[in-house]
Amino acid sequence: MVRWQPWPSLSEAAPAKRPRRAFLRYRRSVPASWQGTWLLDRCPTAWPGSPPLPAKGSPAEALDREIASRSLELQDSPRWALAAGDADLMFPHAANIFSCALGTDNSINEMPCLYRLLHRTLADAGLSTYRAKNHHARKCPFMVNGRPTCTPEEEGHLEKDGSYP
Repeated sequence: MVRWQPWPSLSEAAPAKRPRRAFLRYRRSVPASWQGTWLLDRCPTAWPGSPPLPAKGSPAEALDREIASRSLELQDSPRWALAAGDADLMFPHAANIFSCALGTDNSINEMPCLYRLLHRTLADAGLSTYRAKNHHARKCPFMVNGRPTCTPEEEGHLEKDGSYP
């Protein structure tokens, strides 16, 4: 069982690796009001509270592989298309990922404050995983099993980004 741990102070956190250049280009390409709320060197990190990777040959690793394999059975189904849509984290599309649950159109015209909040939260969430991803450097399932993903156009980018947490 993994216990929740509060964010560490910066002195306790693992040394930060430089964020990907693509993210920095993204930050420069959007208005300041849409950027995350945290500065790069002050962003909370998922690193210390992340559970360890499943050990090689362990039941947890076998379960990970089984889940990845079973997801491939959904290829060319409506659920596969929904997963591809959910994986599109670019705005304005990403703002409407929660529109069904909220019963609203989360566009910048209809819900400008929520739209900006979602945009800024996405930036912070992305930054918060880099230390753990860089530390673990776990290969994505498609790199291990050689099978496609629901977003083949993103595979080149995903090959350079760890899949954990």
